[in-house]
This record gives sequence, C-alpha cells and structure tokens, in this order.
Amino acid sequence: MMLKKFGCISLFLVLFEFGNTASGNSLALEINELNNASEKYTPSKMDVGQDNLQQSNEFSGILTRIKTGLSETSSILKRNYNRYHKKRRFRRLGRFHGPRRLEFNSFIEQNTRVCRFPWSIDNFENIYAITPDKENSGWAMSPHQQCMRGTWCPYACKPGYYSAQWDPDAVSANGKGSTNGGLYCDEDGILQVPFPERPFCARGMGNVVVNNTLANPVSACQTVYPGNEAMIIPSTAHPRGSVDLNVVPKSYWLSTSCQFYVNPAGSTNNECIWGNSKQPLGNWGPYIFGTGQAADGHTYISVRYNPLYIQSGFSLKNTYNVKIACVAGFCNFPANNECKCENGACTLPNGCTVTLTNDAKAQFVLY
Repeated sequence: MMLKKFGCISLFLVLFEFGNTASGNSLALEINELNNASEKYTPSKMDVGQDNLQQSNEFSGILTRIKTGLSETSSILKRNYNRYHKKRRFRRLGRFHGPRRLEFNSFIEQNTRVCRFPWSIDNFENIYAITPDKENSGWAMSPHQQCMRGTWCPYACKPGYYSAQWDPDAVSANGKGSTNGGLYCDEDGILQVPFPERPFCARGMGNVVVNNTLANPVSACQTVYPGNEAMIIPSTAHPRGSVDLNVVPKSYWLSTSCQFYVNPAGSTNNECIWGNSKQPLGNWGPYIFGTGQAADGHTYISVRYNPLYIQSGFSLKNTYNVKIACVAGFCNFPANNECKCENGACTLPNGCTVTLTNDAKAQFVLY
C-alpha cells in the first residue's frame, strides 16, 4: 500500500531530561555525548503536527520532540529531500533520562550501510517494533533483513493503526515499488519522511474488532504491504477479550486493503511469523481475514479458510469457528443473512464478505 510528495530537515538523536516539576517550569535539556560533529548548519523551522519543537542554540539543528507530561527522544528524520545538503553526523549520543532509562545510538551507522530503527519499544507514535533483537532491529522486515542505504524500510503500527508513509512514486500494486513502504534510507544514511504532514501511524476506520470467546489467545497477523508481504504485524485477542483490527481507509496506498493470516488458538504476537507445512502459523494459519474501505465509502470484511492450511493436511474440524457479527448500524450479509466458517464449512464455498455501510461496526467472533 503507497502514495506521493516529500518535505523538511535532518533529525538526529538527542539526549535530554524532562524536568519532573510543576506546570510552567522549564525543560532541562542535557546533551551527554556528541561525537564527531562534522558540518554545522541552522535549519529553518518546521511544522510537525502537534509536537512542540525546542531548538538548542548551542547545537543548531538538533531537535527534541516533547509530549505533554512526558518526553521522548528519537532519531530526528530528514524531511526535505533536497533542501539541505549539509548533514551532521554523530556516532553516539549518550543516555536518555525520563520515565525509563535507555541507551540510544544514532540511527546513522558509521562505516556501515544501515539505517537503524529510530524508535524505542515504548514510543508515542503507535509504532510497533518487529523482532527488535534481530538484524531487522524493529523494522517491519524479515528478522535477517536490515534497513540498507538506498532502500525503503517499512515499519509496523499497533493494532487499529496503519503506516501512513510510503514511496510517492510507487504506482503499481504488483510491480516496481510494491515493496517500498515506510521511510527511505538515503545514500548518506539519513532516514527520509515522504509525507511530513502525516503521522507515522494513522488511526484506521475503527469499525472492526476481533472478539475472542475462547479460553486461549489468538493472533491475527497482518501482511506488510507495501513491503515484503510477510505476515508479521500482530493483533492479538486475549482470552475472553477483543482487539482492534486494522481497517485502512480508501485513501490508503493505491486503495489496497489489509490481509490477515489468523493463527490457531494459543498463539500470541510471537507467532506472527512464516510458518510451514508442519507448523500452522502465519501463512499456514487456519484462517484468512480481509478488511478495507472501498471507493464507495463502505467497509468490506471477509473470512475464509486458508487453502494452505487445508493442503497441508490440517483438520478444519480441529480448529475454532469464526463468524462475522454486526454490532451497530446496517451490515449487508450474503445469503441466509450470515457469514461464518464453522466445522469445516463456510457460508459460501470460498468464504464470505460482509459490507459495513456508513457508521456500521462489526466483529470477527471466535468461538
């Protein structure tokens, strides 16, 4: 899923301490360690939505993003593709003192061709880090893949949110550029944001949840698209609980939709991986869900059994059942006014689709 346009400045990791003081008190900004700054320049002001930007007079161009009541340090991202030619580089940038104490390194790797993942596990952007302890370092890529210079690097969002950044020049859903989601790691090792006016993760339609009535958790694994289409973005419904399922709006990249491979009962975020014919996880999970808003403004959601699950010899009667339930507004169901997959058979042979009109809401009920 992808679109168009670039805009603003280079962002570098900075260390600061948010004063734990009363309202109106100043923010204590502490730079612990800045190594090997090369060229200096003073960028102009930029608009980054709701964030307040405090610019250090001592270190021009180093910005700190400040949230109400809390502070966050992250790699500053270059937002104007051609505006600035001078780039400052820092090898290592000390420690962050705030609600938690973490060590950050610059996302510009000296002597390598890698752009590091710029967010912490606990962040304010609704970013979800995928296997941050592996080579992908949190990017929505396979564990052995790295975010290399000269490539696009997708990132994942938390349940109910979608990535609002992709290659503006990718205009074919199946051709060149269909893997170009997320941020661009340029030849200088600077991450570039194609749509600076957007958040990194935007709220989806918010009209579909997974309602798990089972005694064990179940994870729905969204494919990364635009990206490598690996089913590694998790939404886990805990026992007797529910979780938002991402439904992208019609403005999403090339009006594409979301696909989820739904794992067996007992699965968690950790099981959103490539499975195999002997391990019914991810691409081999028992169910496939689909969600998305069409050009007509209606939301379409679907459920079917996964053909790979069947072809691998797994029994459909040994898995749980799924039905789509309308919980608000008007939902248009297929024949018999139902859409379900139960005891090895779906309402229609190849699965079924339900239309959510206007402000309708629905659930995938696992039972």
